[in-house]
Amino acid sequence: MADETKKPSESEAAASAREEELAPQLWMMITTFFHSPGRNILISLGVALCVVVGLTAFLQIKLNAWNKPFYDALSRKDFRSFCTSL
Repeated sequence: MADETKKPSESEAAASAREEELAPQLWMMITTFFHSPGRNILISLGVALCVVVGLTAFLQIKLNAWNKPFYDALSRKDFRSFCTSL
């Protein structure tokens, strides 16, 4: 048999070409973003979103810490503990 070398198929070659083009395209998108006039607004919105999510998580933890004594006082029918948990 003749020595057959495996040639990449057309789809493999196209995939390889796309992978080679990915890094320059990402770099172009990043540099365009940092030079755009809307950059500061987008960064501010991202930071505000992170702050809101963090604040919501913090307040949920505080609410859960308050709920336990409140509902324990209700289940024990302990009016004094109920009033102090408010």
